[in-house]
Amino acid sequence: MATIRITQPIFNGGQFASQMDKAKSNLTLSQASVNETRRQIALRVVQAYTEWVIAYGKTQSIAKSLAVHQKLLQQAKNRINEGVSPASDLSLVQGRIDATYAELFSAKLQADLAIQKLGELTDSPLTSDELKKDMSGPVIPTLMIDSLLANAQMYSPELQKAKAKALISRANVQDKESALKPHIYLRAERQYGNYFSG
Repeated sequence: MATIRITQPIFNGGQFASQMDKAKSNLTLSQASVNETRRQIALRVVQAYTEWVIAYGKTQSIAKSLAVHQKLLQQAKNRINEGVSPASDLSLVQGRIDATYAELFSAKLQADLAIQKLGELTDSPLTSDELKKDMSGPVIPTLMIDSLLANAQMYSPELQKAKAKALISRANVQDKESALKPHIYLRAERQYGNYFSG
């Protein structure tokens, strides 16, 4: 004796429909979370790269200023030796050179910190030389930004977490969809002897 049974609920008070709506909403929320995380990472990479570009530009400008101040220092020494200028002029120029060195140190430190931040975001060691060789003018080079963004999105723990949530939500949707399909059961029975006769 074999029994085949197919069961399908006819009405369950909207339970399946509400569960399906909830699962789809969770999926939409998780996908939005992934997109939000992508945008945040992209903004952080662009911000760090911009910080480096600004700091690098400062170091170039300050280095030129330092060269001018060193020429002025030599001129001040010559004028003092000739008796044309007082010795206090030398102190003023030397003080300005010292301040310019401090500005240069600060700008280099800002550039190094921006490179470190980029390295952490993209999970790749970067150097100032690598970033400099891609510079082709005042516009931020898109090739470098695209590469940095790709690395950041590949290795970002926040993005991996958001993707995992989206996958869980997708699995919940599939689970709810499967609950709407018929359940098929197969049962095999075997009977020994005749239970109706003595």
